[in-house]
Amino acid sequence: MDIDLGDLVDLEQQFYDVGYKEGTEHGRVHGLIEGRALGKEKGFEMWEEVGFYLGFATTWKSLLEREQEPNSKLVSHLSHLMELAGSFPMYNPSRGSSDIHETSPTPEIDIAGLLSRMRGRYRVACSGLGVRPRLPSSSVIDAPASSIVEGEPEIPVAESNSGPGNNSIWSFADASKKAGAGGLAF
Repeated sequence: MDIDLGDLVDLEQQFYDVGYKEGTEHGRVHGLIEGRALGKEKGFEMWEEVGFYLGFATTWKSLLEREQEPNSKLVSHLSHLMELAGSFPMYNPSRGSSDIHETSPTPEIDIAGLLSRMRGRYRVACSGLGVRPRLPSSSVIDAPASSIVEGEPEIPVAESNSGPGNNSIWSFADASKKAGAGGLAF
């Protein structure tokens, strides 16, 4: 029986190399799938926000232009917001010139910077209109508790009624006592 001891000594490294190769191929395939799904999700969220800004600017600009003396500064801010929304890329600019939607090479687009400028222009327009700005959906989830707007009523949260003497905000027993023997009347 001829056994090559050199192969047995190197057995661990052989298994490691095979596992590494298979794992890299598997990770590449699943990374593309997961990356594509995440890209679609985040792209949809960004375009939902851009669409909101575009609809907001279009609506308010048309309403302001119907006035006898429209505020030219405000109309300018809304027009600039519409231009920023129009310049937002409709394709993935990081894919390079092989993309079928791309007709000419463009410089690197700063999507985060463009979105930030749109948010700033939106806040300026809301301030000029006297409208309370709506926070983008992604920022609402990630907003810290310190970002609560001053002057807004705070909604009290009821404590649990686990201990004696804890009164709930919505105590139906107290309401039925006040309503009389007939119970609650609506």
